Amino acid sequence: MVKILLFLILFVLSIPLVFAESDYDYLIYKSGNTIYAQNGHTGVVDYQSTDLGYVLNHINSPSNNDGLIYIKSGNYSQYTSFNLLNLTATKKITIQGENLYSTRITLLNNSNWINSFSNTMLDRITIDGSHITNHNVIPLIMNSSYANIGRIWVIGPSISQSTSFMVEGRQAVYANNNYFDNIIISNGDNCFVGLYVTESQFNNITCQGYLQRGILFYGDNNNFGKIDFSPLYPSSNVIDLSLGGLQTSNHTTYANNFNEIAFTPNDISINILDYSSQWNRPNVINHGSIDSPTLNIVCNSNKTCSALKITNFP
Repeated sequence: MVKILLFLILFVLSIPLVFAESDYDYLIYKSGNTIYAQNGHTGVVDYQSTDLGYVLNHINSPSNNDGLIYIKSGNYSQYTSFNLLNLTATKKITIQGENLYSTRITLLNNSNWINSFSNTMLDRITIDGSHITNHNVIPLIMNSSYANIGRIWVIGPSISQSTSFMVEGRQAVYANNNYFDNIIISNGDNCFVGLYVTESQFNNITCQGYLQRGILFYGDNNNFGKIDFSPLYPSSNVIDLSLGGLQTSNHTTYANNFNEIAFTPNDISINILDYSSQWNRPNVINHGSIDSPTLNIVCNSNKTCSALKITNFP
């Protein structure tokens, strides 16, 4: 028995620290209600709190390994807004969850995520903003360039004038060269808003459950592929796709490329302020149960809608 115990003790002592020599700079995990940020180089817990926002905002990611922050599966409560600008990696910041559906961040106290840092990557995370009660608070805002966002599920608030996901530049400095792929956006009066966006890729974007407008977009020279619309209450009041910014503005949108757009609702409404965008194969697909959906195109320009081709209806 003594030999067995001695063997077990020596075996345990021979096991290295699990996280000390890992590839990430910080491991975030939860035990009970407490959230821990463990340094991937020292194995020491540098920060802990019941608020994920507090933990993330206090992480200063070193430049080696491009600043990888890995979040274990769990339901994390966030009470303080998180701004990626607070991180100081000199190359690239990657925040990666263990699993898209099991790494879940619940936004409380009207907090949100804001990415104002270039060269960032978000992957395999659910951001739940269903508890937001202020329509001015957007769960996920991207103000960055050269960002890579993929396998993200954003759940927005189901309240009037709310937006679930926004990519926003400024009139003098556009949000450019971003890459978005495999993003699910749920709820919100507006599913997705893009303002002052250029030279970016949007692929496999699903807008589901929005109330008033699917995508409101103003930007140039962007590529869209496989966009799927499915509003919560399809009606004539829902504008599924609006190009050119707000109807009351003078913004125009041009030279965008649309590859595949799928509509679940019976009534389709598209608002266009500029017609130089290209609608490619297949142009627009309706995969609802109604054979003859109603298509409503609102043209807010003296130009014609000849560049918009609607085909492949059942």
